Amino acid sequence: MSLRTKELMQILEKFNKGEVGGYARVQIVSRENKFRPKDIKEIKLVENKIIGATEKHRLFLLVD
Repeated sequence: MSLRTKELMQILEKFNKGEVGGYARVQIVSRENKFRPKDIKEIKLVENKIIGATEKHRLFLLVD
């Protein structure tokens, strides 16, 4: 999925409307740790299971 900035902002605004999504930490997840252009494949809001973390949820941007 290749998005324009305006489209990405609309998606992020939907997550930001709720208190859970608004305070979630954002993490970009890639199978490769290379710095090259990537397309967003999926956006997920997941529960943060890291012990001691202050935020309860994370917003994952899965890229390829």
